[in-house]
Amino acid sequence: MATRHATIDKKLDTIMEKLANLEGIPTQLADIQSEFKTLKSAMVEINESVEFMEKEVVELKEVMKCKATREEFEGLGSKLANIEESTQKRLDDLENRSRRQNLIIFGVSESNNESCETIVKDDILHGLMGFTNINLERVHRTPGGRGTHHRRNRGRSTSVSVTLVTGIKYSKQLQAN
Repeated sequence: MATRHATIDKKLDTIMEKLANLEGIPTQLADIQSEFKTLKSAMVEINESVEFMEKEVVELKEVMKCKATREEFEGLGSKLANIEESTQKRLDDLENRSRRQNLIIFGVSESNNESCETIVKDDILHGLMGFTNINLERVHRTPGGRGTHHRRNRGRSTSVSVTLVTGIKYSKQLQAN
């Protein structure tokens, strides 16, 4: 029986040890719960950081698009400047070509009764130069040279600009005479 008592005592000691170990389980469980809460808050912080980083990436992509668009606009500005320069050159060329149809006649006297067109057409082109069929688009006195007293100085001579009708070739007629 003594051996039986010894076995029972041994089993009781083992159970007591296990109970002693079980007493530490609530403390271990509390420690695990505390660590779980810490990990959970760390996960929340990590998720917030990831969301913030995603927003930053989206903003950076938009900035890059804006930069690319700005560079495109700068390129377009350069192209526009080239087009403007080209257009200005073409305009100057067209103005110069339109002036090719103009004659400037110096020393045409001012008259009270006759218009510039009558003087140029009848007296100069027909009378002096012998042209009979010249069509004039516009005849006018050139600016300048008249002064502020032009009404008193009707006998003065000034220059006259004559625009010939476009499309008709007068160069051979004018060179021939």
